[in-house]
Amino acid sequence: MRWNAERILGVAIFILVIVYLYIHVGSGQMFSSYDVMSRPEFWPRVMLLGLLVTGLLKILAATPHSPTRPEKTNWRQHLLVPRALIGIFIVAAYCYITQYAGFAFATLIFIPIFMWYLGARSPKILIFTPVISLIAVLLLFWRFLYVAVPKGYGIFLSFSNMLLSLVRIGAS
Repeated sequence: MRWNAERILGVAIFILVIVYLYIHVGSGQMFSSYDVMSRPEFWPRVMLLGLLVTGLLKILAATPHSPTRPEKTNWRQHLLVPRALIGIFIVAAYCYITQYAGFAFATLIFIPIFMWYLGARSPKILIFTPVISLIAVLLLFWRFLYVAVPKGYGIFLSFSNMLLSLVRIGAS
């Protein structure tokens, strides 16, 4: 894989989005007191830093050491919108929808869509990964960290309360 203009643009967009989100997650000092992990901006920033580090490592790992043969081109490389922008749009839509549809419902829909977009095609993986991830995240945030997640409105609120009571977290 060569470092062509599209690849450099994708890396630049990735870094700019992470930096922008990191700055706007919280305006306060991140390590100003002993209760750092209970502050609302701590965990999103940790996740963004992890995403930045793993993303850059993945980009560097995909860099060729010696160009021995030209790459095969496929129809996806000729799309007008870079693949990274579509991924950013999917994540932004998830963040917006989570407020109204609730974390549980939006996550059960988002994870398979994003996994399919990234190339996963196994039905077992597309079904079980979101369910297991959702239960793990709900247990972590509700039971251990005591951080509420958005429940949504209307029927989505009922779905969130039902799911939370099924995993014995509580529907308060």
